[in-house]
Amino acid sequence: MPEPVHKVIILLAIACTLFLFGRIIYQVLRNKYAKVKAVKAQVVDKFKADKFAKIYGSAARTPQYYVVFQIGSKKKSFRISEFSYGGYRIGERGTLKYKGDKLVDFK
Repeated sequence: MPEPVHKVIILLAIACTLFLFGRIIYQVLRNKYAKVKAVKAQVVDKFKADKFAKIYGSAARTPQYYVVFQIGSKKKSFRISEFSYGGYRIGERGTLKYKGDKLVDFK
């Protein structure tokens, strides 16, 4: 490939990397400094998703648990622990408290 093409590819790779790091930093800061919001919500779904992870050099499936809330006309999902997964019932209504992308409480 001609020399200018190599430079463009390298610049694109650097730009993508910076974008990804910027997005991660933004999400961390947003979750840390966001105010806790309390809204009326209803549990409309919950599910388990298998995620492949590389652990100590070997691939493994690690389940991740999610609960989906209906808040007015919008839906919002949160990743939750395996232990709290069984405590949510579809159709249950209550007050949802969350901070950024983190579920704080649901009663």
